[in-house]
Amino acid sequence: MNRRRFHLAVAVAAIFSFCAVPASAMTIKEFRKFSISEQGMYIGAAVNMLAYSYAANGETGKASCIKNWYFGKKGVETPGPRQLTIEIDVAGNLDPDRYQVEGVILGVTDKACGAGGLQGKK
Repeated sequence: MNRRRFHLAVAVAAIFSFCAVPASAMTIKEFRKFSISEQGMYIGAAVNMLAYSYAANGETGKASCIKNWYFGKKGVETPGPRQLTIEIDVAGNLDPDRYQVEGVILGVTDKACGAGGLQGKK
């Protein structure tokens, strides 16, 4: 994970933690209103925060698995971005008002790295 992405995730987490109104998950319909660039930044930050959350709760294996699955090494294509794009498109075609981006991210990362961190633990 590069420093820029890490700092973005920390900034977003800080903003959400200081908001008086609880943040709610974003529907795919709302998500599609963003530009492609903004969608990419949103997903990257959400994946980063999810991995950080697992690490903070002692599930470092799952956190590392998610980080490697989505971000990998610079210059090396990883499966995460493509898998998330496909699943968000599928959910959006089914019901963009019902499905939420964060739910799709959680489901896909659980498939990739195991629900409960079983596959991600080392």
